[in-house]
Amino acid sequence: MLQNKKWGLYVLTLMCLAAAMVCVICDYVITKTLTWSLNSLLTLAAGWLVSIPFFRAELNVIKKVLIIISIIIVLFLAGISAVLKRPLILSMGSSIAGCRLRLSLLILMPLVCGITHITAYFVKSVSVDFDSDLFHIIVTLLLSGACLIVD
Repeated sequence: MLQNKKWGLYVLTLMCLAAAMVCVICDYVITKTLTWSLNSLLTLAAGWLVSIPFFRAELNVIKKVLIIISIIIVLFLAGISAVLKRPLILSMGSSIAGCRLRLSLLILMPLVCGITHITAYFVKSVSVDFDSDLFHIIVTLLLSGACLIVD
C-alpha cells in the first residue's frame, strides 16, 4: 500500500507540473506576459499541498487535511490578493469564516438537545421536556440567522 501511495503522489505531482507548464505557456504565448496563469499556479499549488496528507500520512489523515486547509486558505488568499492587487483576505476570509460558523451552528442543534438530555439523565432533579428542546433549537436558529444577515 505504501508503494501505491508513493506512486500516486508522483503521478499527482507530475500532473500538477504539467498543468502548470501548459497554463504558463498558453498565457505567455497569448498575452506575452504572465497574467491569469499566476492564479492557476496558486490554485494548483494549494490543491497539491492539500492533497499531500492523503499520500504521506498514515494516521489521522482527515485531521491533518483539515489543519492544512486551515493554514493554506490564508496563504492562498494572500497570494491571490498579491496577484490581483486587491484586498481579498478580509472580504473572502470573513465569508469563509461565516460559512464555517453557520455550519457549526447547524451541527450544534442536535448537540444542544443531546447534552440537555444526557444532563437530565444523570441529574435526576432536572426534567427535560419538548418545550426546552424547542427553545434551544429556536435560539440556535436565531443565532445562525443573525450570522447570515450580518454576513
